[in-house]
Amino acid sequence: MREFNLLFITDIHQQKSNLKKINFNSFDYVFCAGDFLDSASPNLELAKELVCMLPTSAYLVPGNLDKPEELKNLMIKKTVYIDKGYTTLLGTDLPVAGVGGARDLLEDIHLYRNFFLEDRKRIDDFIEANGIQSFILKFCGILKSDNPKEKYSIVDNKPIIESNSNFFNNFFMFKEEDLTDFATDLPSLKGGILMSHCPPCGALDKLNGLPNAGGKKIAYIIEKKQPSLVLCGHFHELSGVTKLHNSTIFNPGALKDGYYGVIEFKENKEPLCKSFKL
Repeated sequence: MREFNLLFITDIHQQKSNLKKINFNSFDYVFCAGDFLDSASPNLELAKELVCMLPTSAYLVPGNLDKPEELKNLMIKKTVYIDKGYTTLLGTDLPVAGVGGARDLLEDIHLYRNFFLEDRKRIDDFIEANGIQSFILKFCGILKSDNPKEKYSIVDNKPIIESNSNFFNNFFMFKEEDLTDFATDLPSLKGGILMSHCPPCGALDKLNGLPNAGGKKIAYIIEKKQPSLVLCGHFHELSGVTKLHNSTIFNPGALKDGYYGVIEFKENKEPLCKSFKL
């Protein structure tokens, strides 16, 4: 295997000015983990324009905000689209696989609610760090109390979720069970690359005051298929490099905030991951 360098970008969120600053010709390969759209003011035409700015040889998985079918079809047409897919890195025999989207938010909410109710001190700590108005608390059924003597009240969260179904339908998500066949049938990734918009459970996936919320099946793929490198994003606040099951896990930070990653591959050495700011 020859030496090469790889650009990794993720979480663009319609920041065209940042994407324009990237010189794709400086890299042997380009990987992108999506989120072209931004949830605050989604602009589909702008997101499509950003996809077209990538090299046609770029390896791509969609982010959890990239749900529109029109956007997905463009990704398939204009890039090397590897959501729940397997290929080899062009010009090498290195295996490459991808998982787009993020873990089902409803599964996350169920996880968070159980986490909070197991120990009420966790609720107090979360409110102190994030405020009572957090949408996470709302969907968990933990609301500001009408009683001035109490910080919050706990209610059944099912009606809250049902009344906000449109919100949940905006995202490109996967249930853990959706990845079972893919994870089982996937060939070995030994020495290769797994790109997932969502981080694996247990690595770069624990927000302040919350439990690990990464993909369990992604962690399973890492354990069983043994990629050398795992590229992920989604949690902008959790950028960094760590290890899981002997694989290097790398989140360079969001391109939205000006961050991108460069990975150097050398024969018989672990990939060297560095994050840079524009």
